[in-house]
Amino acid sequence: MNWVEVALKVFANREKIFSMFEQIKPLIPQITKLAPKAGELIQEINPELLSSPQTSFSVEWMQESLNTLNDAKLVVDGDYGEMTRNAVREFQEDHGLEPDGWAGIQTCVDIYKLLQKPEEA
Repeated sequence: MNWVEVALKVFANREKIFSMFEQIKPLIPQITKLAPKAGELIQEINPELLSSPQTSFSVEWMQESLNTLNDAKLVVDGDYGEMTRNAVREFQEDHGLEPDGWAGIQTCVDIYKLLQKPEEA
């Protein structure tokens, strides 16, 4: 799915998406950068999400998250290189996702959800 399709789905399903913002928070900056109309919609629905520091998505976030969840031992340098792609691919395989090594929307949502779960004793 490309970013234009994502933007169109955001617009068409804005009521459902409003209730799902917690799941897509890490992706909002990337979505708004690549699909400005989606950013306008997000601004209309909930302006705080665009300014909230915890909504920031970056390669560093991905690397830190994979280190936390999978002990991936990635250097947190913002470079989406081969080691990061392999760590993403491993995460995807472990969680029933298409193992393409690209941290797309579903991969990021799943990572975000797992990070929000309290640690089990």
